[in-house]
Amino acid sequence: MLNYPIYLFLLSSILYSSVLKSVIENERKTFVIELSIDVFTESDLFPTSLLLGLPTEKLPQIKIDYKNETPIPFKSIQRADKGYKWINQQRLKNLETATLHVSPMAGLNSYYKNINIQIDFDDQATNYKTPNKSETEILKNRIINWVIAKDWLKDDKRHNPRINPPPIREMVSI
Repeated sequence: MLNYPIYLFLLSSILYSSVLKSVIENERKTFVIELSIDVFTESDLFPTSLLLGLPTEKLPQIKIDYKNETPIPFKSIQRADKGYKWINQQRLKNLETATLHVSPMAGLNSYYKNINIQIDFDDQATNYKTPNKSETEILKNRIINWVIAKDWLKDDKRHNPRINPPPIREMVSI
């Protein structure tokens, strides 16, 4: 049986995330988010993943401002992977998406407490559609810029309309 201090630790680790994401601007042309990072464990130094909806297949321009370089309060085994990278670009439920990985590492022994990310979108297409219930339910809690990205769903012309089955005929015995 678990005792009270273990319950308290598990609850506090769930409630108090050490990486806070604050959306500053969510417009058709620009998306700005701030990451605030307080390192308590090794996992807090992992890159932060942001799943973004895109207006086209073209990856957007990025400007990142790293602030408040701080020493890591423990001996870390993290590699000093700095910066950002795009991974896993794909279409999800008729929305072009890509995942942005942003590392808080400044070096082997330090990290950035605050990271401001500005993403500038361009080349917006014109053949978008309104999301249906299925698309909304699947994407609304996954896409960080869903408020704007929901207007960028591709109108999939390959979709075949539902065909009604033929009417049932009465059985005739001979």
